[in-house]
Amino acid sequence: MLYYLHIPKSAGTSVRELFQQVYGKKLVEVYGRMEPAYVESLKPLCHKDSVLFGHYSFSLHVRMGDPEPQYMTILRNPIDRVVSWYKGKIRDPKEQHAERILRDRLTLAEAIELGFAPELNNHSVRVLTGRGRRPILKLKHRALNVYSSRLRGKQIYQYNAQRYLDTAIANLNRYFCFVGIVERMDQLTQFMAERGDLTGADAIMPRANVAPPQDVKIDSQTLEVIRKANELDMALYEMVAGKLRAGESWYPLQPLSRSLLRRVAVSRLSIPGPGIARGVSP
Repeated sequence: MLYYLHIPKSAGTSVRELFQQVYGKKLVEVYGRMEPAYVESLKPLCHKDSVLFGHYSFSLHVRMGDPEPQYMTILRNPIDRVVSWYKGKIRDPKEQHAERILRDRLTLAEAIELGFAPELNNHSVRVLTGRGRRPILKLKHRALNVYSSRLRGKQIYQYNAQRYLDTAIANLNRYFCFVGIVERMDQLTQFMAERGDLTGADAIMPRANVAPPQDVKIDSQTLEVIRKANELDMALYEMVAGKLRAGESWYPLQPLSRSLLRRVAVSRLSIPGPGIARGVSP
């Protein structure tokens, strides 16, 4: 099956509209909590040609019992993504975390310092590491959240260690057939055309969920807070964007460390795979 990881605030709504047009009934939207009952409810909806699209972490294929998955995603500059996330909260009080931000009049920098939302801390890398795929890892992360809240002043555990970035890179190299950036959405339609999923005449990317302008001042101090909390995402984005802008394929990505200790850590976090990724032609 084909899996599209919709990283929030990374043009996912536009991509979903395109996928709805192209894949029709093959498209299975995945936006529920990844509890066992919900995952089981997805299985009768899926077959080998299904396209699973939504907010979920890498490794869903393990829980779906899929031996031949192919993943896709699009990355966005982490600074733009985090600012867009915050604007969405103050624009819509019904959004998750919006009530607290509006009630306490939290600035973006204050929200990041409190560390209560995963979207504010290396969220792309969080999604791509596939955390929580085994019950023991879920228990581990719950314990880490308690530790972070009581001793670190952050309400959820912060993903800042380099091993998470190298794990995300390992998963991308093994399982992803396409990784793009928001600035080059044309490469997604090009890739889909190369797969035979659409023709050149159909390769028009919709523009959906475009937010109206908002006066949210982002000063240099706030920018520094965003960068510090999203260093792994910044490194990953710049790695992919740099290759695409140079006219190269995103694949393969090189890990930042090749030390034995780091390889052991990555092997424990990542999922062994056949290395199917190749990416769109430059």
